[in-house]
Amino acid sequence: MMKRSGPTLYEAMSQSPATPRVTPGRRTRNPESERPAAATLLTPGRSIRLPVGFAWVGVVLVAGLMIGAYLLGFSRGEIAAEASAATADAARFEAAQEAGRVREPVSSPPRAPQGSVGAADPRIPGMNYWVVMRPRQDRAEEVAGFIRGRGLDAIVVKSDTGGLPKVIVLPGFRPGERSTPAVESLMNDLKRIGREFGKASGRTSDNFDSLYPETFRPPAG
Repeated sequence: MMKRSGPTLYEAMSQSPATPRVTPGRRTRNPESERPAAATLLTPGRSIRLPVGFAWVGVVLVAGLMIGAYLLGFSRGEIAAEASAATADAARFEAAQEAGRVREPVSSPPRAPQGSVGAADPRIPGMNYWVVMRPRQDRAEEVAGFIRGRGLDAIVVKSDTGGLPKVIVLPGFRPGERSTPAVESLMNDLKRIGREFGKASGRTSDNFDSLYPETFRPPAG
């Protein structure tokens, strides 16, 4: 009989697969070890690439926000400037009206010649009357016109001693009525009108603070 040179079929099946040989000095490649870890992606020296479209979208958004903020601030500034101009115009118009009232006093009904003392004088002997001011003749007419323009009656009379004329307010009151509510109210109204006149004329001395009551005594003869 001939002698077999190789292993039998049973021996070949029972043997384990041969392990691959490892060449000395060469490592086996591991695909998992060649992938970069997620933690090393953001280490210094590495850069993240974004699509160019994302960068343009960001630029457009920033520019839009800046333009919107500028337009909003500009519109608010225009509104504030218009409001300030309207307030200034209203103040100038009111000042012009006040000045016009001083220069052009409201006309009053015809009365007896001012300064005359006698039958034409509307004052009643023995009654007290508020003397508002004693200015020059031209200023006295201006003050009386201003008072009449505020709803009260005022006249200009010459001084008994030949001095400056007097601006007197009508009606009068009896000597014992000085502290009555009606007389006090008339005095307060005159002081308020005096403050308005002083503000319009620009003189602090024109505020009627020196007004005083005077008893009318017509000269004898």
